[in-house]
Amino acid sequence: MTTARTGLILFVQVVVATVFLIRGDPTPWRTQAPWWTVYARLVDIGCLLPLRRQTKREGIRLIDLFGMDRSRLRREALGVFCTWSQYFLSSREARSLRVSLCTERRNSFPPC
Repeated sequence: MTTARTGLILFVQVVVATVFLIRGDPTPWRTQAPWWTVYARLVDIGCLLPLRRQTKREGIRLIDLFGMDRSRLRREALGVFCTWSQYFLSSREARSLRVSLCTERRNSFPPC
């Protein structure tokens, strides 16, 4: 699926660049670059549809591919919360340290 996804992304990129080329854009490859979020969603849909069809054939749901055990869901959610809270606390502490360093050397170069 990864190879197909990469191929589909490249194909959609070429299609979008071709549309810009037909419209007379002098740099179609650069013009299509900001549209990557749009065609990434199209590629996501293009990959999920065959995956959904295959899971229906096998008689399972798409969500069953994640293998979540509902009895462990609370513990896993708590683990995710603790991990993310540590990340946010550490980044907040780093930001406050940066702010205090910048206010101490307000007239220094380079500016913070």
